[in-house]
Parts: sequence; C-alpha cells; structure tokens
Amino acid sequence: MKNKITLLPVIMAGGSGSRLWPLSRNDYPKQFLRLCSPITMLQETINRLEGLDCEDPIIICNQKHKYIVKEQLLSFKIKHSAILLEPVGRNTAPAIGLAAFEAMGQKGDVLLLVLSADHLIKNIECFHKAVNKSLKFALDNYLVTFGVTPTRAETCYGYIRKGALIDRSAYQISSFVEKPDQDKAESFFKSDDYLWNSGMFLFKASCYLRELKRYRPDIYHSCMFAINNKNIDGDFINIAHEKFIQCPSESIDYAVMEKTDNAVVMPLASEWSDVGNFPSLWENSIKDCNNNYVDSNVFTSDVYDSYIVTDKKIVAALGFNNMIIVNTADALLVAHKDHCVKIKELITEFERLGRKELFYNKVKFDSWGRKEVINDDIYNINKYIINAGMKLSDVTKEKSKYWVVIHGEGVVELNGSIKKLRRSDSMRIDRYSKFVVQSIQTSNFEFLEIEI
Repeated sequence: MKNKITLLPVIMAGGSGSRLWPLSRNDYPKQFLRLCSPITMLQETINRLEGLDCEDPIIICNQKHKYIVKEQLLSFKIKHSAILLEPVGRNTAPAIGLAAFEAMGQKGDVLLLVLSADHLIKNIECFHKAVNKSLKFALDNYLVTFGVTPTRAETCYGYIRKGALIDRSAYQISSFVEKPDQDKAESFFKSDDYLWNSGMFLFKASCYLRELKRYRPDIYHSCMFAINNKNIDGDFINIAHEKFIQCPSESIDYAVMEKTDNAVVMPLASEWSDVGNFPSLWENSIKDCNNNYVDSNVFTSDVYDSYIVTDKKIVAALGFNNMIIVNTADALLVAHKDHCVKIKELITEFERLGRKELFYNKVKFDSWGRKEVINDDIYNINKYIINAGMKLSDVTKEKSKYWVVIHGEGVVELNGSIKKLRRSDSMRIDRYSKFVVQSIQTSNFEFLEIEI
C-alpha cells in the first residue's frame, strides 16, 4: 500500500500592491481587498484549495499585517497550519525557505504547493488537474513551476520557454524570459513554445532547501537561523528579526529555478491574472453593457471601457472612455488606462515626500478588533469594533474622549468603577485615564469615539 501524499499549501501574502494605489496601500495591500469577488483575494486563494487533498495552509505575511490575516481567516472559519510573520520583506526565495524549514519541523518532508495570495484563477478544475498531474514529478524530486497558457500577447508577465516533453504532461525548462516588449510578446503568443510565468510551484520541502543551499547558501543559512530562533505567540510564528534582516532579498526564480537542472514546467490552461495593475483589474471585473465596471454610487453617460469606484461619495462621469477613476476617503486617482504604468512614478514621488496617503489606511487592525478613522482633521472621530469576547486596554492622553455605543454590549472599567454599556448609551473618558473595554456578547461591541 502506498504511503499517503501530504500536500501542504504555502500562501505568500506579502507585497504592497502599489500599482493599485489608492485602493491598495502599504498598510492594507491588494491581497486583503475584495476586488473581483465578494471575498478577499486571500480568502479566494484559500477557497481555491477546496477539492484538493491537502493540509491546512501555512500563511506567510509581513508582521504589520498579522491581525488583518487573522481576522480574514477567522471570519470564514479558515483553519491554518501556521502564520509566519516576516519582520522585513525579502522576496520569494527566503519566504519559501522559511516555510520549507517550518514544514519540515511540523510535518516532515511534505510536498509544498506554493501560491500567491493575490492571483486570480478562473477555472478551478483546470488548476486542480494541473496540481494533481504535477504530484508525480514533485515526488520524483523535481521542482515544478506552473506555466499559464497565454491568451494574448502580454508585456506585463515573464515567460517560460518550454523544452522537451516529459511523460506527456510536463516540460523541461529551456529558459526563463523577462517581460518582453510588444513585438516579442506577439511572437511568443503566436508560438506554442512559451508559457506565462505564474510564480506558483510544487516541490518537496527537502528538494527546495537542497537546491537553495546549493545555489544560495547565504539565503539558506539566514532562513535556517531565523526559524531556529523563532518565537511562537498564539496563532503567530515570529521570525527572528536580527537573523532574518541579514538575509539577501531575492526571487525564487533568480535564486533557484533559473539555475537548477531539476525544474520542470506544468502547463495550466486556465484564465489567470496577478491583477498587477488597473487595466488588469478592469479586465477581470464584471462589466456593464458599456464595458464599464462601476460602483453603485457611480452614474455615467457616454462612458465606455472604464473602471470607476468610489468610497461613499457620488461620482458622475460624462463623455469619455478607457479611464480609471478611484475615489477614496483621502485620495483620488484619475488616469487613462494607457498611462497606469506611471502610477509607479507617483508612488516614488510620494515616498520621497513622505506622504502618509501611500502607507496609511483608515482601518487599523489589532488583536482585539479594529479601529476605523472617520475624521482626523480638526476633530478625531473613530469607530471601534471590539470582537466578541475581546478587550481593549488603553490610556487617554491629552484629549478627552466621548463614546456613543452603536451595536452590542460591553463593560468598561474606568478609575476603579465598572459600567455596562449597550446601544445608544454614552460616556466620557477624561484625559490621562486608564480604561479597559470588553465585548460581553457573542456579537461585536461597536462604538463611536470623538476626541476633543
């Protein structure tokens, strides 16, 4: 009887998604947004595993996103094997190295199915078939990468040139090709020799670590030391900062896949996108009869082939096409589709100027729930959502606070006294006061806070 194959998904949820600014911010990047679905891209990636015989996934994310990840997993009751927290981003080769070491420690030499949290795959059945066909190659110690069958001449993706056919399903890798110009992309599309480089992989944990050690021993040892000095805090595994910060930043393609003789590519014949820019987001969104994607608060006349979204405020659009309009609480983007590539230049300028709008998101997640900033101009108005059974402890500073409860029930400890609050109740908290507020029902406790 054959031993059961243990397939462990590894979901990489790092990255800033800056090309989708102002929807995506450093504090709340695109993998945590609902873009082309009622659920977030991270949740959709995990849902995509349903139907595969696999373990609960390992999630890798940045330290500052840990409570976002936790809430998105909890809200859908998603189980996980671990949440690895990178203190700094070091690209995909080290991230996968950390996951491989953690997997070896938890479950032994399992097969790792490495996925990005910000990809769209339309045909789940094709995805599952490609994964299942790849299992035998991974078990034979190959490093499998998935190459998407091109549907158009695309200059925004890297390509993989196929080599010899292996066992009627996978191919040797002839070469990796950087993002081409339009002429080369056209020739690649007409040829049957090229696949889009998806950045998804399947291999044994030991095989990846062996090749990483062979070609990038510096990354290998940095990851090993960082995992060996990890700190476990509830749901989270904190990677040792002083060890990992010394690790070089490198992609898995440059570090391993372009060097190893043990790599194969498995074709994936499904609509796929990394949603790397607004034209791609528009392309993958459900559009109206004028080929527009618009929010319910957007009103158009003689507008075509455009993407228009707004945060609460009404947007009226007249007489144009191929435009991107994104209206948020603190930033407005207006761009022609053909010029969206220049968003990267704007981001560089924002970084130089230290503009908070690049990084700052008006929703802040914490262990107890989240805080939503409603107004931070003259008066600070915030909405607090305390998750069921959780508590928030804090000390007011130079401003007094006024609370009005809008949902649920909670208990507040203030200056030695205890007060129970429910919907429509209010209270004042003076400056320099220590308080503890706790949700006491099975639902969240929500209140508005005004600081004066």
